[in-house]
Amino acid sequence: MTTKMRKTGVDVVGDMPWGTHFCLFYETKADLLEISVSYCKAGLESQEFCLWVVAEPLAVEDAWLALKQAVPEFDRYLTDHSIEIVQARDWYFPDGHFDLNRVISGWNEKLARASAKGYAGVRVTGDTAWLEKKDWKNFCEYEESLNQAVANQRLAVLCTYPLAACGAAEILDVVRTHQFAVTKRRGDWDVIETAGHKQAKAEIKRLNEELEQRVVERTSQLTAVNNELTKEILQRQRAEAALRRSEGYLAQAQRLTQSGSWAWNRHTGARFWSQETFRIFGCDPEKVTPTWSDILDRVHPEDRTAILQKATMETKVKEDSEFDFRIVLSNGRIKHLHSISHPVMDESGEINEIVGTLMDVTERKQAEALRDGESHILEMIARDGPLEEILENLVRVVEAQFAGSLCSVLLLDEDGQRARHGAAPSLPESYTKVMDGIPIGPKAGSCGTAMYRREPVAVTDILQDPLWATYRDVAETYGLGACWSTPILAHSGRALGSFAMYYREPRSPLPAETRAMEMARHLAGIAIERKLARKERERLRQAQADLAHINRVTTMGELTASLAHEIKQPISAAGINARTCLRWLGRDDPNLSEARDAASRLVTDITRAAGITGRISLLFKKGPPQRESVDANEVIREMVVLLRGEATEYSISVRTELAEGLPRVTGDRMQLQQVLMNLIMNSIDAMKDVEGTRELTISSQRGENEQLVLSISDTGVGLPPQQADQIFNAFFTTKPHGTGMGLRISRSIVESHGGRLWAADNSPRGASFYFTLPGRGEAQQAA
Repeated sequence: MTTKMRKTGVDVVGDMPWGTHFCLFYETKADLLEISVSYCKAGLESQEFCLWVVAEPLAVEDAWLALKQAVPEFDRYLTDHSIEIVQARDWYFPDGHFDLNRVISGWNEKLARASAKGYAGVRVTGDTAWLEKKDWKNFCEYEESLNQAVANQRLAVLCTYPLAACGAAEILDVVRTHQFAVTKRRGDWDVIETAGHKQAKAEIKRLNEELEQRVVERTSQLTAVNNELTKEILQRQRAEAALRRSEGYLAQAQRLTQSGSWAWNRHTGARFWSQETFRIFGCDPEKVTPTWSDILDRVHPEDRTAILQKATMETKVKEDSEFDFRIVLSNGRIKHLHSISHPVMDESGEINEIVGTLMDVTERKQAEALRDGESHILEMIARDGPLEEILENLVRVVEAQFAGSLCSVLLLDEDGQRARHGAAPSLPESYTKVMDGIPIGPKAGSCGTAMYRREPVAVTDILQDPLWATYRDVAETYGLGACWSTPILAHSGRALGSFAMYYREPRSPLPAETRAMEMARHLAGIAIERKLARKERERLRQAQADLAHINRVTTMGELTASLAHEIKQPISAAGINARTCLRWLGRDDPNLSEARDAASRLVTDITRAAGITGRISLLFKKGPPQRESVDANEVIREMVVLLRGEATEYSISVRTELAEGLPRVTGDRMQLQQVLMNLIMNSIDAMKDVEGTRELTISSQRGENEQLVLSISDTGVGLPPQQADQIFNAFFTTKPHGTGMGLRISRSIVESHGGRLWAADNSPRGASFYFTLPGRGEAQQAA
């Protein structure tokens, strides 16, 4: 690796070599921005890829703004994706805990990608303001490991520490794990060097002085040649030792990042694999000499054609390339690999050798597939898909990512005592039938115990674990060796069921499997709670329908006398016409013409009575809403006829102003009649005891966007003072014997039809109630 010095951007530090790992102690946000921005600016201007990990109180937006103000042509660097700024929690704790191997692997992956894209190297700065006392020891271990990981790599790392969060012990730990530190003293930036760093600088100075002396001696004294050669041999031995150390560091870094290296000589066919590459392919370096057939034997059958084509292309195309493929190990486990190759040219410009890196990205691919599966399941939940179908798809999503896994979902009864089958497409049906209905408890297998404890239960060996004592024979019959279960909990903490992962051999869960089960538990909880909420909404809708029916029946009971009068009129007229018809027919010379006219009037009267009776029967009818095309003016006329007797009794004149050519509405005829009946009866009640003109006006007109606007206006007592905004509240009433539900029910009906109901005072007296209904086309769209 080149030892060319890099500009730090920090004046007090000057230049640095690759592999530098130093720290900054800062007191204010401004101090942090001053050093970090200068550091990143220098990296961008030196064609380096920059990664800035920020933590509170510094936000990602603050960092972007500071860089934009300080770096000329910053938009160009953004377009090239030459810099990334991420939150510390997202970088250090993506799954809720700190893993030094994963973090270092992330640095190396960034370096590999940056190198493949032609960057000079990677410059990193990360803030530790998030760091808590409990994590200090682990983070110090990480800092020590980072010294080895960045050595001889095109990496430079600046770690920033807030002084307010560091005591004397912490400051000593930080200084010990870094090559040197930068801090402010008496208003100026200063460098604090560690003993190791001072010693290294002194050694470099000594070597330089020694070299200068050697040159002088060589030019002045030929006799000193042998001594100088001896020194050169010693230096070469030191360099070889340093190279061996570097190779050791590289092997360790590859092991931590699951990244191997390889090389292939086109002319000799010789192949080189690093130790990590052997491990990735599951080969013993002491027993296997890597060949092309070794690679092809392990490549997934579906990827072999593509990898053969890629290998042929790499021998012809003189540029870097990347390729993703899968391998199958001897135990059946599938790995996802990402390879980056680079051609090496000879003096004639022909490809002589191809070198590259190989990264095991299995966990990342699994995470991506699980995220895609999670999105699919959430879409199914949003579409209100059947719970059984959602749970089966969820189980298959998890099983697809972990070869040999058998997953299941059990649902807990409403009484919370027994577990019922939910989904288990890969488990034997006879086994799921045996486990269907098992009681939960402290020793009820993995699933029953997890639901009972409301915490995860991982049984690594079913045949040995006492939790499976009751069901051990059943599990052994079906060849089940391990079962890990996590409870599905409601937001209230109540157990709803469990998600379990079985394997046929005893084993412990891997971190990726634990994360997948947690995702499945979360999604299953959403789906189950949504179904329970849907059932609750259905019960609520039924209760509202029952209440509306009671309201109609109660109102109709109050109208008994008026309705009897309305029915009595056409029946009495029908009797008179019937007797008239008989008299005309009973004469010695029957007058058929007159008899026919009387009979025709008789039919009209009976039809009128039947119509009134039918409308009354419809209002008494109980049943689910029936949406149909309805003529709003026709419904108004029907209710005017039905309530005319009640209005006449109190000397109230009824006037209708109905616009012609109105669009029809899609709705429940009975519910719309109930709204009109409630509003008309309220107006009649408001005018019973007033002096002067008593007039009820019912109108219809076309509103905006093809909406219908219906209104009922009266000259009654008006809205209650200071309480007008409460009249639509449940149980609010101004009537001595009112229920306070009529207007509440009416508003609910109108809103369920996509409309709006409101009230206003009239001048000089009375009130008006207005409600809108969408035209038929709009109503269908809303439905």
